[in-house]
Amino acid sequence: MTEEPAFPPSDHPEEPARPTGDRDLGLSWGLVVFVLASLFIVVFIVQNSDAVPVKFLNWEGQFPLSLIMVVIALLAVIGDEVVGVMRRRRRRRQLAEREELERFRRT
Repeated sequence: MTEEPAFPPSDHPEEPARPTGDRDLGLSWGLVVFVLASLFIVVFIVQNSDAVPVKFLNWEGQFPLSLIMVVIALLAVIGDEVVGVMRRRRRRRQLAEREELERFRRT
């Protein structure tokens, strides 16, 4: 007489153990950094809401200092991303040309 196992064998392997740490709370470091950065930006905007004169080419007007600084920061980030994309494309093209040249030399 043989004894049957207490639990029948499963068709599915055991699930891996859940990682410990910040994942248990449903929070991620990215979310925490985003919330803190947003809070700092809101405080900055509230503290720097005074209008300042702005002259650019033929345009002239009064705008809140915080708006001007946030717009300039966003333009800088966009410019950086555009330059980065251009550099990556050029580098990929150079690598592809180099690989094609190596294949040509081998044949």
